[in-house]
Amino acid sequence: MKQTLIKAAAVAAVGAAAALAPVTSQAEEIKYASAAPPNSPWANTIQVMIDNAAEKTGGSLVITPFLGGQLGDEPTVIQQVARGRVDMGGFGLTAVSLVVPELDLLQAPFLWDSLDQAECALDNHLITAMQPVFAKRGLVNLGWGEVGYQTIFAKEPKLNAADYKELKLRVAPASSSVLAFKAAGANGVVLPPFDINPSLQTGLVDAAEINVTFGVLTGVGQQAPHVNLTNHIYQPSLTVMSIKTFDKLPEAEREALLVASMPVQQQRATLRGVQASLTKKLESEGGQFHEMNPGERDLLKAEMTKTWPALVESIGEDAPVIWDEILKAKAACTN
Repeated sequence: MKQTLIKAAAVAAVGAAAALAPVTSQAEEIKYASAAPPNSPWANTIQVMIDNAAEKTGGSLVITPFLGGQLGDEPTVIQQVARGRVDMGGFGLTAVSLVVPELDLLQAPFLWDSLDQAECALDNHLITAMQPVFAKRGLVNLGWGEVGYQTIFAKEPKLNAADYKELKLRVAPASSSVLAFKAAGANGVVLPPFDINPSLQTGLVDAAEINVTFGVLTGVGQQAPHVNLTNHIYQPSLTVMSIKTFDKLPEAEREALLVASMPVQQQRATLRGVQASLTKKLESEGGQFHEMNPGERDLLKAEMTKTWPALVESIGEDAPVIWDEILKAKAACTN
């Protein structure tokens, strides 16, 4: 059902963008960019897509991966994909929101009441409702993946909402994070992910907003071993493609791409299994995972959710319409 919705939405959104190129007998090579390190769980899901696309097209579609940021960092590469200079890539939500700003609405703090609700909304409603804003920016969303919850890696436990007052905290380069932690009273420092470690070393920040998998894999947990499970933002990943590339492909290859990804539920299960293993790894190395004190997460939530109207206003353009779609999807997925 999900793949049918993706296919219908993608074709409807981009069908009028350009005429299809003639079918040729030569293999079509597609460059796939990702910041995912080789042998990481994300790299493994990319390889599944590569293999499935080759199988479904009889080898006429060859996807060549460029992992570990070989083609540049995510903010740079997503711009190149939108311009058609790089064919496609896998990205976190924050990076793609630099081109499709309405995506930052999905990072509104404490937006979802549960993972089940988030998954239902993304898979059954927003994959179609948001496709037009991708097309408007020269992209096709081929499907969601998994990043996980944002947490706070810190040098000391942060068990109370008041612990975030004046905290020198790395925040993600997104309006959602900046506004949320400003409301919480933190001294937010906007940094890309790979600047977290040196900033912790120099004391520029004492804590960092990041997901558990990335935090452990990149060594953030060695410097900031107290992982505070705020779980304030749930982040999917995305596989996006340039409309310019998509429209030049024969129909059979376009259809193959729309169903080549590892099923999203399998991606989620895989990443969550990896996260559980990495949690144990960090604990074995002296790291600690903390829930906030009773009632304190509710206080943090109350402050952060006040920023929702400001987030919508800061994005502008189609944000009010998309925000309405998000809230409708949330309501439809609320038991």
